[in-house]
Amino acid sequence: KMTTFNFPLGLSLECYVCAKNKAHALQAIQSAAKNSTPVENKKLVEKEFVTPEVVCKGCKVQRYCSLAHLLEDRPEHMDLCRVLSHLLRSQKLKHPFLHLGNISSPEQLQMVISQLKLILRVKLQRPLTPREHQVISNPAICEVCFKTGALLKVCKECAGVAYCCEDHCYQDAKKHTPKECRTLALISSPFRQLDCTLNLRSFHQSVDMRQSHLIDAFFKATTLKIDNNPQNIAACSSFSGIASACLALTNISWVSDQYSAVIVYVLAATEEQMRYFQEMHLRFFFLQYQSIQNLDLYFIGPKLLPRESSKKKIFRFRGLLRTVAMHYFSETFTTFSQIMKVDPTVILLLEPDFINMGMATEQLVNQLPGKRKGGAEDFNWQSCLGAILRTYGVPICYTSATRLQAMADFTAFRSVALFHNVTIERVYNITENPYREILPLYNFSDWHNERIIYANNYLEVVFTSKNRI
Repeated sequence: KMTTFNFPLGLSLECYVCAKNKAHALQAIQSAAKNSTPVENKKLVEKEFVTPEVVCKGCKVQRYCSLAHLLEDRPEHMDLCRVLSHLLRSQKLKHPFLHLGNISSPEQLQMVISQLKLILRVKLQRPLTPREHQVISNPAICEVCFKTGALLKVCKECAGVAYCCEDHCYQDAKKHTPKECRTLALISSPFRQLDCTLNLRSFHQSVDMRQSHLIDAFFKATTLKIDNNPQNIAACSSFSGIASACLALTNISWVSDQYSAVIVYVLAATEEQMRYFQEMHLRFFFLQYQSIQNLDLYFIGPKLLPRESSKKKIFRFRGLLRTVAMHYFSETFTTFSQIMKVDPTVILLLEPDFINMGMATEQLVNQLPGKRKGGAEDFNWQSCLGAILRTYGVPICYTSATRLQAMADFTAFRSVALFHNVTIERVYNITENPYREILPLYNFSDWHNERIIYANNYLEVVFTSKNRI
């Protein structure tokens, strides 16, 4: 069983309780829950979108379709509401997004969002939840004139944009295209809450990884069309990790025999990334590289939960026995490289974010007087990156969610390489990854200007060698 990205419910453009109820109904249908009838669940899922016109009087941000849903959500909404209500009273504001005055540009809106996140983080004395990030990052505000208010009309097709009048809806038509509308609908769809129960075992046609892309490779491998099938969309998206590794391997050549293994190091590995390496994903790998019989996967990262250190999978595929050895190390690569022989075929880093650009608000909070600087999860990323760069001649493949993040990650590579007297050769010069995930996400980062992003959106492959002095 493989779980999709757990997208955070809580768009301020739709009723939070309605979205949550739809997700629960879908989960009940999927698991055939005995405590709710299929008819009730079907009605919930098929319920038409209603513009939420009941606005919380405390925070002026969260919206609901009815007073009943506002009251039902009160316990979960209370923390954010308390802070924003105090801001409104103390600053005598009509709306929390007006604390810097009327908004007149996207840049000013982004500044307001960043400041509100910082205020919430300090006042709550804890990191914001995904729902709180979502509500502040995607506010109910006119796309054209940035006006706030209870009379905003939300696009019924995607629940992702709002307008203060019909004229502004027509005016924004060139920007809010049918393609963008479909993308935003995928972000807010309750189908994102479903577990992907597909366990694909039959694989058919391989592709030239350098000429293909994720949807094409998935279809040729499985014969499953994406269309609007949420299960197929989620399954296809989950092949992003292994497909990115397959693409990286096209940059090297080796002579494979039945005794040799391809060794893949997945560094800075997290529990969420384990969903990329289920048996169906491994079969996809062997479909693309049919001469390989042995695959060793090393998952190395301090955020991994304790588990059995190694396990082995053996299955028959295309007439040959395939062996996959999976090893788990809950530690940094620096520690790993000091106690283990380092000899990978390829190194894979999935959205490493070396300098914590996605944690801009947390970094600002830690600079405040009396705040803790550092913690149990902090580690010396320069040391880890130095150890990675010294794996000379091995392709190092890393992905990033945004272009700015990709540039920052390469800057980290380059600065550490200079310090260690290492030469870097780039293969792609930061390109859009043809094997990125296809499920869109909202971008919560304060430093980026891409509204819609994808996991593994950008890709770079580098080779390193020691400088000759």
